[in-house]
Amino acid sequence: MLCSSCNSGYWGEFCDRKCEYSCPNTCNKISAECTSCSYKTFGSFCEQTCSKTCSGNCVRQSGKCYSCLQGYWGTFCENSCNKSCEGGCDRYSGVCSRCLSSYWGPSCSYTCSQNCMLKRCDKNTGKCGSCAHGRWGELCEATCSLQCNGNCNRETGVCLSCNEGYWGQYCKYKCEPGCNDNCDKTSGYCKFCLSGSWGNYCERNCSCDCSRNNGQCESCISGYWGVSCLQKCHKNCESGCYQTLGECVDCKDGTWGINCTNLCPLNCASNCDDRSGECMSCHNRYWGPKCEKECNNTCEICHQETGKCLMCMKSKWGDQCKADCPNKCKEQCDIATGKCETCLQGYWGDQCQFQCGHHNCKKCNTSTGECESCFEGKWGENCDKDCADHCLLGCVKTNGTCFACEAGYWGPSCNVICRIENCSTCSQNTGLCETCILSRWGETCDISCSERCRHGCNFTTGKCNGCKIGYWGNICENECPSLKCEICQQQIGVCSVCQTGYWGIKCERQCNQCLRCDTKEGYCTSCHKGRWGLSCENECEESCVCCGISSGACERCPVVSLKGNGTNVDLAFHLDSKIGLITIVIAATISAVATVTTTVLVMVCFYQRISRKLAGSTKEKQSSQTEMTEFSTDSMGNHPYQILSEHPVTPT
Repeated sequence: MLCSSCNSGYWGEFCDRKCEYSCPNTCNKISAECTSCSYKTFGSFCEQTCSKTCSGNCVRQSGKCYSCLQGYWGTFCENSCNKSCEGGCDRYSGVCSRCLSSYWGPSCSYTCSQNCMLKRCDKNTGKCGSCAHGRWGELCEATCSLQCNGNCNRETGVCLSCNEGYWGQYCKYKCEPGCNDNCDKTSGYCKFCLSGSWGNYCERNCSCDCSRNNGQCESCISGYWGVSCLQKCHKNCESGCYQTLGECVDCKDGTWGINCTNLCPLNCASNCDDRSGECMSCHNRYWGPKCEKECNNTCEICHQETGKCLMCMKSKWGDQCKADCPNKCKEQCDIATGKCETCLQGYWGDQCQFQCGHHNCKKCNTSTGECESCFEGKWGENCDKDCADHCLLGCVKTNGTCFACEAGYWGPSCNVICRIENCSTCSQNTGLCETCILSRWGETCDISCSERCRHGCNFTTGKCNGCKIGYWGNICENECPSLKCEICQQQIGVCSVCQTGYWGIKCERQCNQCLRCDTKEGYCTSCHKGRWGLSCENECEESCVCCGISSGACERCPVVSLKGNGTNVDLAFHLDSKIGLITIVIAATISAVATVTTTVLVMVCFYQRISRKLAGSTKEKQSSQTEMTEFSTDSMGNHPYQILSEHPVTPT
């Protein structure tokens, strides 16, 4: 029996045949064609796949894309848009909607001209929007004139302005030399001329700063005058002269007149008027328009116009300084009234005619005579009272309060003994201790300083003011690092002074052949007789007993004094290093004994000098030099004498 319709997925007269597996739902009962297709498939039996560049489904019968993915075009979206397209292209023609920068054309396949500003041009025509600096034309293919100042017109190439010194549409004409490279762009006329030239092109010369239009002098250079500025001003003119008449503008110092040919009067203190010759001011003791009159002989300075005295000589006053100041004036008196400016010590009054009221008054008021200050040790209205016995620097005039107290006293009158037994000085106001006697510290000076302190200790902290030899620390509690160390730094314990013959941080190194050496570096600061150099490695010249440690030059040996016990024996000797003489002076005084017997032994240094003369063999010298070299290498290090020891100076 024939079926009128089939279940989903079957077809045929009897619905006994299955639809193709590619049909997503069902198929036609008669033809078996799929009634619909799955996403991105097409064909009668949905057996084909839509193009990958379709942005969605395609037409069921033909496979044509309904729309394309961005960057593709064509019926089946089989074509790629040009890479220079921006924002895709037309689905059917492939024409770009817009181009990337620097490209143009339907498919953005053309490159904009490099002369376009930022390489940007019109998408359809390729014309530049604007040109790069110095270019013009539709495609900016033409170059502006080199003398254009900036750009030129895009359409015509005409310069907008010219470089300095050029003119014309294309700035190809040079300005005339007289224009100083500044002329009108259109006409070439000079905008202004240099001094000494005139005319439209400044092509004509003049000998002055003349008019641009007619060449007539407008002003002359300094030192000249006249219509053509050819005449010289007088040599005494200070700032040139007037162009019309040649008169000096002003004169050099010390001259006056139309041409400054006259000399100022001899007694003018500064300058004189350029036209009248009258003095601006006079030397002391002269007056008048030209300082031709002499002031009164007791007048120091007088008024230039009236001759009235303005300042008198010492001890004089009045209009003509003829009156004498009172004899008790200290220096000068008022020129108008004769009143003393200051009085001699012990006097007062307008003319210092009164004596201060008490002989202990150091200074009294000039107007009232009242005592203002007393001599040290006195106080009171008339300075007739004595300051307290233990006052220092005197006391206050009005109440006798001491300015300061002697050590051990306090109070307004310094009459109270300091409260604390071991106090050296105490506060004048409170009596509390301010400093203790040596070897004590603390508020009440009841604490003893360390026995190892050298100069007592700090009043507040007890810290030693220096340590005794061999100790260091705040209270000198530590021993110096070596017995050879005489003095070490109080804060860190490093040796600063070593025993003679030693050096180093702990005075652990010997000075070798030096008599004395530098504590830090070890170089010699003193040698035995007959040696010199920073390591005492050199011998003095044979004729020398003593020579300089740094130069080797012969020197006078030091004077030595010896004193005996019970008898006072002074032995003094001088060694003259050049002639080798020894002068011995012996002075002996023996109490109650008339006979003096003195035996003088020949000195060791003299013996050494003779020995060097007799036995100065080459072998000994080489041996000595070897020993010095070993010392330098082993213990000297880098010290300031190293250069000297490498290049010893040969004494002359």
